[in-house]
Amino acid sequence: MVTQPSVEELIGALPGVAFLLDQADRVLHANAAAAALLGRPEDAVRDAIEGAGAPAALLAAARTARAGTRTVVVVALADGAPCECTAMAVGTGAVLIVGHAVSASSEVTGRWQPAPTAAEAQLLQLQAPGTVGRLVSDVAHDFNNLLTAVLGESEIALARSHEADTVLGLKNIRTAALQGRRLTAQLLAFARQEKLQVETVEVAELLAVMTPLLTRLLGEDVGLAIACAPDLWPVRVEPTQIEQVLMNLAVNARNAMPDGGHLEISAGNWRGDPSRPDAPADAFVQLSIADDGVGMDATTMRRMFEPFFSNRPGGLGLGLAICHDIITQHDGRIWATSASGRGTTFHVLLPRSMAVLVPQAAVARAAATARSGTILLAEHDDLVRQVAERALREQGFVVLSAGDGAAAAELAAAHPGPIDVLVTNVVMPQGSGFELARWLRPQRPQLRVLLVADHLAGPAPALDAAVLQKPYTPSELAAAVRALLTAAHESMGKQG
Repeated sequence: MVTQPSVEELIGALPGVAFLLDQADRVLHANAAAAALLGRPEDAVRDAIEGAGAPAALLAAARTARAGTRTVVVVALADGAPCECTAMAVGTGAVLIVGHAVSASSEVTGRWQPAPTAAEAQLLQLQAPGTVGRLVSDVAHDFNNLLTAVLGESEIALARSHEADTVLGLKNIRTAALQGRRLTAQLLAFARQEKLQVETVEVAELLAVMTPLLTRLLGEDVGLAIACAPDLWPVRVEPTQIEQVLMNLAVNARNAMPDGGHLEISAGNWRGDPSRPDAPADAFVQLSIADDGVGMDATTMRRMFEPFFSNRPGGLGLGLAICHDIITQHDGRIWATSASGRGTTFHVLLPRSMAVLVPQAAVARAAATARSGTILLAEHDDLVRQVAERALREQGFVVLSAGDGAAAAELAAAHPGPIDVLVTNVVMPQGSGFELARWLRPQRPQLRVLLVADHLAGPAPALDAAVLQKPYTPSELAAAVRALLTAAHESMGKQG
């Protein structure tokens, strides 16, 4: 039986210099030839590369590679001979550096690059973020359109159904689609590594939403208990990312309890701890995720957040690395306390938000006051457009529906009355949603814009537009439109 080699075995099989750095330029794996680069024994390569003796050009190449540019530099070996090193991004912030000796007169810029060896090609194929990211994005886009249709039809059917068996089946369909929505959001976040879309979140509400999913994830033989302090501060996070952290830690706990056990998630305000001087008091909310599983030894504890490290047969070694990366991006903290045979507790600190949250009931009451208006809907996917059109019309809106940007522009030009809200997909044939909104705004200055996208960062504020992420439910679409209309009415009232 042929087994897939580990990352360490692949690194060791590469000819010449080869080592893998994590996002903090720490050495994850290195081969024997890498020792020659710094003139150190093989067991001292890690300290040499991470310390002051590391060639500055190599670390600069690693940073450039993380930014998306494969970089070639020449550095001197211990004996003074030049070594051509190529740095390339191969994971979540990780960089693979491979090198071989070259003649002193070799020109690097513009020189032909030799084809990768079999081991090199396999490693890059397994980890290349660009290829994986594009594939995930394309699949997620199509999948999100399907999920939008499933969520829409199931919600509309639920509102009209009264038979118990039918209602139960529709609820199960909707629950499965909502789980699919979380999954695609997490895949996109991991593949794209884009800037966080943070918002103010109540931790207790987030945990309440996650409880059914965590219960199913843990299985029947693992009990789950969740306890939240009554005076919890809100936090500033991207909810889907924190959901992914919780799911990864739950999976990690389940794997540590093969014969069943108990998992407890508790949340409280962080009051400081002398052992954590890097975490000032009153600046975080603490999540503690405690299991009574097999625990971790000291070696595992030191390496638990390394990408591709796993002490479990068949494990990918990415779950905890992703958790560490997400919490670090949030300016939070994550660590663990554990001992072999005594369970593990992961401690997560999330940054406190100083914003005052408006109760959701008050938001719903305000949005419900806007029950009429004309909506221009631009959506190229037929299923999604049909569901959105039905949902809006059932809420009392007049809907002008188009399948692309050009058709939407023609509808707007021919419509004699006001158009209150443009609901437009961002990516469409014959004109993007951005282009459509920019074309309409000068003609209809009071127009409100709702951009619909799989994932969006940056351009929306420049358009003064709201964003609704796919896949969405009919109620979420109606609430977003009503919120825009409510804001428009309030703005007109202030001007009057």
